[in-house]
Amino acid sequence: MGTTAINNMVDQLTVVIKPTRNCNLACTYCSVGEPSGEFMSRDIVDKVVKKIVSREEKSLTKFIWHGGEPLLPGIDFYNYVVEIQKPLRDNGYRITNVIQTNGTLINERWAKFFKEQRFGVGLSIDGPKEVNDRTRVYRGNAGAFDAIKRGADVLEEHGVDFGYLVVMSKQNIGSIDEIIDFMKTQKRSYKLVAVAPIGRASRD
Repeated sequence: MGTTAINNMVDQLTVVIKPTRNCNLACTYCSVGEPSGEFMSRDIVDKVVKKIVSREEKSLTKFIWHGGEPLLPGIDFYNYVVEIQKPLRDNGYRITNVIQTNGTLINERWAKFFKEQRFGVGLSIDGPKEVNDRTRVYRGNAGAFDAIKRGADVLEEHGVDFGYLVVMSKQNIGSIDEIIDFMKTQKRSYKLVAVAPIGRASRD
């Protein structure tokens, strides 16, 4: 768990918050490390959000909620985040939220929340099923592609703003053409990110 701040301009800040290291997947290249069983407390998130947002009058802050799997703390956690942010917005502070998720836990309730609260969503998928399921797997090695696509379909149905993130590793770099061809068919923005050689990735 933790935060990372990226300073873009004097009054604009992108902050990555990891409310948990826990994850329901066991991707072969995971750089987060082993699950801790812990979640960020409301007290900590309250202090972090208020302190960062109020650093300067009329500041612009983009929060990226990351993990682990950031949906695991549950909707009540993010309802609390929205509750904290509302009076700050009312006082002229500009705040946006993006959540980076593996997508497997997304259901109608989550999609409605994202839409109503204007959360952007980054959905992790590593290309077509035969490529994705080499690395983006559950414990026991079952591929997660079908669950990810179900989550994407629910977001689509509810008009949620989302794009894709593809993690590149030595297990899929040979399939780069297949990955790009697949991503083009999704008709969504996407990013390719090289895996960090730490955690499980240092053994992959």
